[in-house]
Amino acid sequence: MGKFTGHSITSDSALGSAVIQRSLRFNRADEAYLETTLGLGNPYTWTLSIWVKKAVNGEHQAILASGDSSVYTMVNFGNSDRLKFTNWPGSNAGVYITTRKFRDPSAWYHIVAIWDSNNSTAGDRMRLYVNGVEETAFDQSDNPNQSQGSVMNTNDAGGSDWGEGKHRIGRFSNYTDYTGCYYAEVNFVDGQAYDPSYFGFTDGQTGIWMPKRYEGVYGSNGFRLDFSDNSSTS
Repeated sequence: MGKFTGHSITSDSALGSAVIQRSLRFNRADEAYLETTLGLGNPYTWTLSIWVKKAVNGEHQAILASGDSSVYTMVNFGNSDRLKFTNWPGSNAGVYITTRKFRDPSAWYHIVAIWDSNNSTAGDRMRLYVNGVEETAFDQSDNPNQSQGSVMNTNDAGGSDWGEGKHRIGRFSNYTDYTGCYYAEVNFVDGQAYDPSYFGFTDGQTGIWMPKRYEGVYGSNGFRLDFSDNSSTS
């Protein structure tokens, strides 16, 4: 079961900041996750923006995933606490695994994952940002081919009961790698490759990366989850 919490992310700056009043914590032992089935979106261009507080270390924890173990796209923390962004449509077609580890249970991490495989620059076809800064140090970095489709943001890939449009926050396929994280202010944008400046900014007084209201379009498959409705935890 997920639990709504009062963990707020606030800013004293008036420069377009947004106050995140609630997050949703996924209790790992309860095997909690969110799932939806999306339609046929743009499998070549999309952006995920999400705020994450990582309460559990040393375990696989899916942030957003679609597909099963043989055909999938996933953003997750690995069991070595590294951030991973993987596209595997039957074989490696893009993977980033950060060198640095994420282990601070008190920190909020703003993660932006961009899939932009039509980009002519190989190193820009998939990108990872944390708190407004692009990750450039990787234990593994393999760029996808140009115009490589992802399993995510489409309904005609992934196979089995775990693909074909099914997307999950907090779980990967039928595996038991449930998350134990807090999640807040989730934005998924279909058809656009947007850098973190669309979702956050550096507070000029504190130097801290803060949330910003996203005011763009979402596309046919896009969505926002702000977890403001705490009337139910089912």
